[in-house]
Amino acid sequence: MTISCLSYLGLLILVASLNTVKVSAWIPAIRNDLHHTAISTNPHRIVTTLYSTIQESTEALTVDSSISSREQWITAKMPKIQYTVPGMKIAWKENGVWMDEDGPREGPPRNFWRQMADERLHQGSVDLIQDLMKECSWAEENDIIQNNTLNEMIVRLEKTNSMRIPSLNRLVLGDWAPILRGGKIIASSSGEEESVDIPYRLHIQRTAGQKLAPKTNYGIFDEHLEQGEEVTVQELSSTGVVTSTGAFLATSDKRANQLVEGYQNAKHGDLCVGGITYLTKYIMIMREQAEQQEAKESVTKGPVTEIWMRIDAK
Repeated sequence: MTISCLSYLGLLILVASLNTVKVSAWIPAIRNDLHHTAISTNPHRIVTTLYSTIQESTEALTVDSSISSREQWITAKMPKIQYTVPGMKIAWKENGVWMDEDGPREGPPRNFWRQMADERLHQGSVDLIQDLMKECSWAEENDIIQNNTLNEMIVRLEKTNSMRIPSLNRLVLGDWAPILRGGKIIASSSGEEESVDIPYRLHIQRTAGQKLAPKTNYGIFDEHLEQGEEVTVQELSSTGVVTSTGAFLATSDKRANQLVEGYQNAKHGDLCVGGITYLTKYIMIMREQAEQQEAKESVTKGPVTEIWMRIDAK
């Protein structure tokens, strides 16, 4: 009995003499769940400390949890220019000589003025998106209202809007990359000027199905929306899964912000479509109606709430 007690006591002393080594490691606390993570979790680096009595190294292993969450994001390419005249040969001047894809030519093409207008429209839209990415960090979700330079750029674009009722225009329909949601930047620079990273895309369509307008010389397009027509909005993940859906009624009231009924997003809140002040083949800008706004005043008095970029059809 005495020997057994001494053996047991010796074992306790041996265990107590072992050194417990603390090892720190970065591990991602965010899981690959788009609906509950990429949308509702702020993807900052999260630290968890692990302890081990086996390995004697105290070196930290660093894994940025934002990378795992960003794998669920969508890389959206900047929209390509769409020329009004299909098949038009693009012309330019080189060392004083007019050129096109076939080489030198005897002056500008007949539709050169249309080509230049198309290029200005496209460039202005792309410039705005790129400047938003340069000025604002996606993690901080900055309020662009505080940036006077961006505000001035937006106002300049809005002044060129020629649509009488943008909210009923067919260009509202299609796939969109939300850059600004509820007045906050939610997109991120992808590291390339020709694309941005977004947490999800928005698809807008007629609830009753596609309705085409009569064919024109420029092609076949969707029919414009009608007052009171129901429109469906779908939020889609990087894998094409519908993570939220809702609907609103199209209105001819240019200042109205229509709540998308049924749409839910835990992080970015309710979605309102309307108050469209600028709409092209490439971007859409919306503003909230200013309080106590008189009928003769411009809708641009209200704050900018949404800026979306068109995603080209695959």
